Parts: sequence; C-alpha cells; structure tokens
Amino acid sequence: MGPTRPVDPFRQGVHDENFSRPLMKKFDRGTKDRLVKAFLRAIPLLPAGPELYDLMISFRKSQNEFDQQVTEAVAALQNTSELVTRLQQGVDERMAKLGQLREEHKKYSELAEIEGKKAEVLLKQVKLTLGTEQAKERWIALAMHLGVGFLFFVLGVVLSDSFKIWASHLWAKLFH
Repeated sequence: MGPTRPVDPFRQGVHDENFSRPLMKKFDRGTKDRLVKAFLRAIPLLPAGPELYDLMISFRKSQNEFDQQVTEAVAALQNTSELVTRLQQGVDERMAKLGQLREEHKKYSELAEIEGKKAEVLLKQVKLTLGTEQAKERWIALAMHLGVGFLFFVLGVVLSDSFKIWASHLWAKLFH
C-alpha cells in the first residue's frame, strides 16, 4: 500500500483507502436527518427549510408506502388472475364432461326406449303363449288326474276281494 492520506470528514462522498463507504453512510438515519435540518436552518434564504425537509421526507415515505401498496395490489391481481384462469380451466373441463354425459344419456335413453318397446311386445307374446299354454296344460293335468283316479278306483274294486284273500292267506302263513 502507499502512503495514507488524512481523512477529511467534511468532504462528503470522498473515499479514503481505509474506508469503503462515504462518511455520510456511517451515520444512522436519525443523525442524518438532524444534520440536514441543522444545515437548512443555517441557510438564511430558507427560513422554513427544516419544515420543507420534513414534508419532503414525509412525501417520500408516503410515496414509498403507496408504491409498496401498488406492488402488493399488482401481485394480488396477478394471483387472482391465475386463480380465475385455473377456475376457468376447471369449468371448461367439467362442461366438456357434462357434454359427454349428456350424449351418453341421450343414447342410453333412446336405447332404453327401443328396448322397452321390444320388451313390451315380447312380454305380451309371452303372456299370450303362457295364457293359452297354461289353459291347455290345466286341461291336460285335470284329465291325467281324473284318469289316474279312475284307474285306481277300478283297480280297487276289481282287486279288492282277491287282494283280501291273498293278504289273509299270507297273514295266516306267517304268523300261525
């Protein structure tokens, strides 16, 4: 390193080799404000200098707050826009599914109507067939029952005396 130069604290913005920042940057915000107000009071042409400085600081602060609010509002609008876009996509998807379901419902309704008519005709035919067949089967069953009953009656009459004789003869042989 070279020879060190003396630091002039009154020269603002001048950098020294030992310092990486200007002298004013070393002070906190309150100290800077007091220094600027004292400087403005010392100027005779600006009797309201400190008040103007306070107004300027207040204006800058409100402008920064306003800018921050605008930034937040823009971010919120972007988020809302993204949300609306996603919701719109969801609605579009559901509308497409609803359209497909309507088409399927229409097809199945037509099919059910056609099948219902066919089933009704088939049911009528089955009823007619079963009705005539059922009546026919009832007459056949009645004739069979009467025929079998008459056969047993005749056999009972014809075989009753001979059966009694044979049964008594068998009884006598087995148990006497």
